[in-house]
Amino acid sequence: MAGAATVSAVWGYHMVVCGGILASVVPTLATFCLHVFLRPDYALAVLLTATCSGATGLTLARHRLFRERKELLFFLLPAAAMVLGLGLALSGGLPPHCPSLGAWR
Repeated sequence: MAGAATVSAVWGYHMVVCGGILASVVPTLATFCLHVFLRPDYALAVLLTATCSGATGLTLARHRLFRERKELLFFLLPAAAMVLGLGLALSGGLPPHCPSLGAWR
């Protein structure tokens, strides 16, 4: 659940920064497959997002509203993470930078 939320948050951010749903697929894959291992700032952001998503999922799973319906969290947590990623990109909290493979292509 935390992994799906992390991918959704990064994909939501790249949707705004890279200009569309399909245009953001390759930068999202590049972030998780390459940039996380090469750039410490990307690794820190992805690990922080995964940790926060996991903690949120565990906390919500214990809540009485989701105790009987934990399958709702598998939809709601990634959807909320995507909205947060979109909001972060639109707010300008991070410098807009669309990662690409550059010379690796």
